Amino acid sequence: GDPAASLMEVLTTFNPTDQHGVTSTLTTQQKNWLVAFLLQITWPVSPGGATDAPAVAASTPAKTQFESIFPNPFRAETSFKFSLEKSPSSARIEIFDVTGRRVRTLLDREMTRGSHIVGWDSRDDAGSAVAAGSYFARLSVNGAKQETKRMTVLK
Repeated sequence: GDPAASLMEVLTTFNPTDQHGVTSTLTTQQKNWLVAFLLQITWPVSPGGATDAPAVAASTPAKTQFESIFPNPFRAETSFKFSLEKSPSSARIEIFDVTGRRVRTLLDREMTRGSHIVGWDSRDDAGSAVAAGSYFARLSVNGAKQETKRMTVLK
């Protein structure tokens, strides 16, 4: 079948309660970006036949970290990629303006070890679009601040 369609089903149909990562908050564009990214990943060729077990072991993140914000700068939507070393971990991502005022809590829940992606539609907790300018995303895990990244909203 179509690999892109199969990946989109994994993000939507087969993940209705976000138990395998938060995908319900992603826009269609963000899901398309994620599928395109996943299709770029290449796996080492196994020296054995088709019946052999996969040659790739599951990777365990070496540490908890805020990996990237993409795109940045952005006009309407961006995505945050982060890794959690331990499972379960209580993960929280908050957005702050340059004065330090919290404008949005994007994520505040228990999550599994591994890499995760969360989207932001450049809106505050009340649903209003934020003004153009610099903002900070802060990742906290199990109540401890881990890392803060700067981003720019364009209008």
